[in-house]
Amino acid sequence: MLRSALTSTLSACLAVFATLLYQQWARPSPQLQQQHVTVATKVDREQELAGSPSTAAPSPTTVDLAQALGLGRVLLSRGEHEEAALVYRVAASAAAAIDSNREHGEAQHGLGLALLATGRPEEALAACREAERLDPDLPTATSCIGAILTDAGNIAGALTALRHAAEKAERAGVTAGLWRDAEGTADTIHGRLGAALLAAGEVDEAIEVLTRVELDARRAGGDPHAAYNLGVAWQTKV
Repeated sequence: MLRSALTSTLSACLAVFATLLYQQWARPSPQLQQQHVTVATKVDREQELAGSPSTAAPSPTTVDLAQALGLGRVLLSRGEHEEAALVYRVAASAAAAIDSNREHGEAQHGLGLALLATGRPEEALAACREAERLDPDLPTATSCIGAILTDAGNIAGALTALRHAAEKAERAGVTAGLWRDAEGTADTIHGRLGAALLAAGEVDEAIEVLTRVELDARRAGGDPHAAYNLGVAWQTKV
């Protein structure tokens, strides 16, 4: 009963946040409007057709999963981490309700990023481990685990996780191109691996990995973080 009530409350909050989000950010592009129709509008339509009052809290199955995940990504990119965590919790409940492990894994990974950005690394680690369990082929969840372990000083555990993440990325044909984490800093799976290798004193391997990251960054237009990390590695070797 408690879990059901919590899910209903979170779902209702998601609808409110979705409405406020699009009101606050005023005029999104037509593409964004089409791709991310507010969850609140969808829920209201469904309740109207069902003859229920619009104030009733939606169940997880009334939440459009793709839209909820998209909204979570928008919130993360805008630094609205608390709101993103709430949205991803609702998305995780919705995915669990339909046994969709892939989307559930994505929601748990997004939740982990949001929790990490709000200073809750232990909760973030648990969410990312759950994402990895749900979707073992998701390299970014394993990379997030490695980053959290690196920050916690568990370098051996971080290296294990980040090596696995790099292997998953290469098996999936994922390039080492840059992506943005929850804090907005440029990073890659291999960049995190290079940092962990440096922390472990594996300087030569770190230089090899970070050189690859810097070259990929240069092809993508250049990134000062990648160049800086490689410079630190060379200074450590000297």
